[in-house]
Amino acid sequence: MFIYLMGFIQMKIKNLSILSGAIFVVGMGSAQAALINDIVITNTMSGNETMTWSDQNLNNPMMSDVTQEGDVTSTMGSFSGEMMDGTPVWDYSWNLMSDPDPFISGNFTVTNTSSMMQTFDITFGLPISPSFTSGYMTGSLSGSYVDANNDGSAMLSLNSWEGLIDGASQMSLLSLAGPCMGAGCSVSFGEVTDGPILYTGGANNTIGIHMNFGLSAGDSVTFDTLFDVTPVPVPAAVWLFGSGLIGLAGIARRKKA
Repeated sequence: MFIYLMGFIQMKIKNLSILSGAIFVVGMGSAQAALINDIVITNTMSGNETMTWSDQNLNNPMMSDVTQEGDVTSTMGSFSGEMMDGTPVWDYSWNLMSDPDPFISGNFTVTNTSSMMQTFDITFGLPISPSFTSGYMTGSLSGSYVDANNDGSAMLSLNSWEGLIDGASQMSLLSLAGPCMGAGCSVSFGEVTDGPILYTGGANNTIGIHMNFGLSAGDSVTFDTLFDVTPVPVPAAVWLFGSGLIGLAGIARRKKA
């Protein structure tokens, strides 16, 4: 995978957009392909060095396997990050789906390949089109973490999970912290769910998932997650009433003419 290091402290990868900014169509009309574009990953090591990976086009066939089935787009792949001196920092792999309903679901794995605890901040964004005024939100999260380097322990601190609409947090799930002990140990958690919850604030541009977690050196965590927003359809009677008013207005204009 392509990685550009912007100085010792910051890393960025930029390509054409298509995943954490995806395209959705809901309501009337046909759905477009659901594409995810603005995945942003920021990690901070205990030494306070910060690296950011963003705007990765995960739907680029040169960088990941992409399949399309109806309106659902699936993408999977992996890449690794390292400092300018070649010191490994983390590995990331994904297997995600997106759909114009809209929803984001799938799993991703992060391995902290550095020699110190790291905090990761990850956001998946999916563009929606057309906008809608209300919908039912559903979120879920489960996963596991493992002592991948067999040093006798692993530690995960899941600080937050948020379901985003137009960049603002509209749903939150559990936070947890805990170690596992013993060489090769592992801990599973979840499934934690919430919803469906009625959201009436309007969705204009994107939905997304934001997660923040800490992971011990040499260890791996895998998350399975979902954020779904199902638009509330406008009742047929309202469409008919609106069409009737438009028709009456047209008749009135013709009579005046």
